[in-house]
Amino acid sequence: MYLIATNQGLFKLNEKLERITEKYKVEDAILPYVCSPDVGVVTVRGEKVIREGCWRLYKDKNEVYASIEGPKIYEIREKGAKEIIDLSDYWEKLGWTFHIKSPHVTDICFFKDKFVVGVEVGNLLVGETLDQLKPLDFFADVHNLMVKDGTLFIATAEGIYLTRDLKNFKKVASGYTHALVDLGEVIVTHKMSPQPLLVSKDGIKWERVRARLPRPMYGETSITKVDKERVLYSTTKIFEVDVIEGKAFTISEKIPFTRRIINEEDEETQLDIR
Repeated sequence: MYLIATNQGLFKLNEKLERITEKYKVEDAILPYVCSPDVGVVTVRGEKVIREGCWRLYKDKNEVYASIEGPKIYEIREKGAKEIIDLSDYWEKLGWTFHIKSPHVTDICFFKDKFVVGVEVGNLLVGETLDQLKPLDFFADVHNLMVKDGTLFIATAEGIYLTRDLKNFKKVASGYTHALVDLGEVIVTHKMSPQPLLVSKDGIKWERVRARLPRPMYGETSITKVDKERVLYSTTKIFEVDVIEGKAFTISEKIPFTRRIINEEDEETQLDIR
């Protein structure tokens, strides 16, 4: 099953496309939690968990964390939520910016035995725990992070960077890049173009996928993995794309403006929304 966060609610795509929340803006979801900059963190049944605007969710083992305006990170608990860290001092001291409300954490990953956190727009942060985050010198409009084979990939508004030591950063692709998806033998990203998908076998050399698709817009993480050769791509339509053959097949002719598409593999979580 796939989850698709849109400007008009959260959808699930299984045998059919179905809206499973009310029509508010959704940025992310780890069921049963839904992340919205307008209504905060809620469950799919509408129960309020955090009232402040939410931009991203992250799961580490059994813990779920929320990126909240401020910028702050919360841990979501069975009964409510607990603030883990408030990063607002860095916003003021280091000149973080965002064109809507306050800067926010866009992604979290675990790399070289440390948490690494991206900010839109600000410094990359690192810490042994999330409450010990400290800024690195790397400063960018960070969208998504991905770890593969001892390398951290960073998708930004200026392109894709990689690092193996959190000290030296190399730009390997240019353009407004957003998603990062590991299919095993290739990595896939997208940028603003009528042929938006790029693939790489080594993470350094990137090639354009031939398929012509609706151009992704600002803030869209439009792809997720299907298998080792295919991704699901969603903007205002949904496609299955073979990135090796460069062929696209229409899954749905219409969906509200997509914010993020998620491959939801947890069977227990799927049962929770039925």
